[in-house]
This record gives sequence, C-alpha cells and structure tokens, in this order.
Amino acid sequence: MDISSYNSSLLGIPCEDLEKFNADWKTEIKDFEVEEIPLYEPSGEGNHLYLFIEKENLNTSDVCMMLKKVFKVSENFIGYAGLKDKHGRTRQWFSVANSTWDETIAQQLSEVKVLKHSYHDNKLRLSHLRGNKFKIVLRGEIEQDQNKLDKIKNRILEKGIPNFFGTQRFGYQGKNIDTGYSLFKEDHLQKKIRSKRKRSLFVSTLQSLLFNEYLNRRLKLGDIESPILGERWTIGGSKTFILNDKKDLESDVAVPSGPMFGSKFLKAEGEALDLENKILSDYELNEEDLSRNGKLSLGTRRALWIKIDKLEAYFEEDTVVLEFSLPSGSYALNVVSCFCDKKKA
Repeated sequence: MDISSYNSSLLGIPCEDLEKFNADWKTEIKDFEVEEIPLYEPSGEGNHLYLFIEKENLNTSDVCMMLKKVFKVSENFIGYAGLKDKHGRTRQWFSVANSTWDETIAQQLSEVKVLKHSYHDNKLRLSHLRGNKFKIVLRGEIEQDQNKLDKIKNRILEKGIPNFFGTQRFGYQGKNIDTGYSLFKEDHLQKKIRSKRKRSLFVSTLQSLLFNEYLNRRLKLGDIESPILGERWTIGGSKTFILNDKKDLESDVAVPSGPMFGSKFLKAEGEALDLENKILSDYELNEEDLSRNGKLSLGTRRALWIKIDKLEAYFEEDTVVLEFSLPSGSYALNVVSCFCDKKKA
C-alpha cells in the first residue's frame, strides 16, 4: 500500500469561521522560540551530566551527534526529553551518562550555547517533559486590527485547539511515513534498521499519521465536545481514559481521546471502536501488524483536543507576537493556524 502521498492537512480549526491574518511564520530564525518545561530539575548529584542547550537551525539529532563526538560515547549514553524543531531558536536539556563538565566543553560545542549544566542520577527520557513554552512572530501584510486579534485569541481560550501532530513529525516531505508503515508490515526491516531509537521514531510516525486520520474523521462527526458512543475521554491530561457515560465528563478539562494504535492500546467501544477499526482496515493493518514491533508499538491513547489556559497575542510594530505554553507532545502549528492561513511545519 502506497501512503507516501498522505496529506496531513488540518481540519476543524476552532477559528475557521473567523477572519485570519495574511501572515506567515518561521520566516526568520528568531521568529520561532521554544523552551522546554522540564518534568523535574536536575538534583546536582549523580553520574549523568545534564546540559541545558540553546541551538539555532539545528535539530535534536544534530546536537546528539555533537555530544557523541565531544564526549566520545555511544548514542545510548545520550538522553533528551523531546525532539525540537530545526528551524528556530530552541532550548532543551540533554543528559550524557558517566560524563563530567569542564570549561573546554563549551568551546568544543561551539555551534550551540550551553546555558547551564548540572548532574542527576538518571538518564533523560522522552517522557520526562511537562511541556514547552513558545514565542512566535507572524510576519506579512498585517493590519493592526485589535478586534480580529481578540476574537481569535478568545475563541482559542474558550474552545481549545485540536491536538494534531505537526507535519514535522513525519520527516522531510513525509518520507518517514513509508518506512514506518513498512516496519508494521514487514519482518526483515527489524534487523535492517539496527538503531532502536530510529525504529521507535519510524513506528511513532505511522502511529501519529493514523491518529491524525482518526481526529480528521472524528471532527467530521460533529462537535468535539459532544461524545460519540463508546468514546474514551481523559481528564486534565491524565493517562486515565474513561468511557463517556461517566459523570466525570462534566469537568471543564475533560476531552475525548484517540488511538495511538499498537498491540496493547486501550480500545474504545461502540461507534468510536467502529471508527478505529475502519481506519485500520483502510490502511490494511491487522492485529498481527500491530504486534510486529514488540515493545516499540504497544500503543496508547492521546487527547484529541487541548484546553489552553494562557495565551498572549499582541502587535509589535508590523508583526503579531504569540506567547503560549502547550503540554508535552502538542504542536504550535495548531495554535498558529488559527491566526494565519499560511502553514509551515
């Protein structure tokens, strides 16, 4: 099955009925800033060196390669809590096992800035992240229409945003999608791609694509705040997913969830389960395929919608500036797309 032409377009944006700005983003490196909100701070003691690094026009993998070279360690010695964009100014923590700091390290890492360093007793892993803080500048032929700006901002604060995976999740021109799909369908690739981290990335790419597909189809069924039969909801970003007949769903922070398909993911029931099964059928995937990658494809569920507590949107000269925070795994594109029609990864 050829899925290389998959279009991860965004549907159901809550501001689709509002007039947007004729603007673009990521036109300059400084226009996109993101900083991690860590799950915990390093204790200052332990055998894992923690480095808080600022980078520009480099992705997380680029920095890992630098750290491997400087510390002369293998890939398994290096940890990080999240993958960050290449096109922008980003700040995130890295850990290096069995390593110590000295002043020559900053000089050897001349392509980045080491803002601070510390120690901790464990390796950083992808789950060790609370969220990310963003500052984004929109540029273009922007009219300073405060009423328009306030309408969009208030709609997001009132309704929230869809939790689509951004296009950068799928690799350059979506090339990771085909590899991810092949890992679900073919046994021989497990040995061909030796790096566990790379296999995990490709597997999650396919899971992310299928989640976006589910969210697209779910939005076509009606208001995201109106449950469909058998749907599982999550409250306040927790990892507990309950059926939609519970009274707890009256909570303001309750949102429906969608599948990250895998061998042990928690299935929905009723109409929601029918939708999940239809997607698997359309993509020619079965239970055997979902089990093919072992622990790398156990699966889980993910919130379909995000509620945002704080969002600053203001004019600065001839630009619009947005400042907001998102939980781990959520993409700024979903917010930016509410303000302007032009989309970039």
